[in-house]
Amino acid sequence: MKRVLLAERWIVPIGDTDTYRYCKQSKGGRLYIAALYYVLIEKGHIKMAIDAPQIAASFNSWLVHDFEQSSFVKVFQAEELSQFDGRERNPRTKYLTEARLLLRDL
Repeated sequence: MKRVLLAERWIVPIGDTDTYRYCKQSKGGRLYIAALYYVLIEKGHIKMAIDAPQIAASFNSWLVHDFEQSSFVKVFQAEELSQFDGRERNPRTKYLTEARLLLRDL
């Protein structure tokens, strides 16, 4: 996933570490990350269900972002993730569509 995000310039490396800065410049940046996570579940790359704080901590272990921590955790809650249903007119469909296109080759 990191390779794809680097190629698409969603992230950039920070120095010589395995840490990256999130640089997808758009409104709804945290929703793009949640959509990526949702697509990874959908494709079967993530099988284990963990709670929202653990998911956020996993991303925070390698991703530096400017999102408020409570907001970042909230976006990974089950009721929030269930809103990526792909229905037409759903405001989250654009995030899901872009994430699916980005991760289509995984």
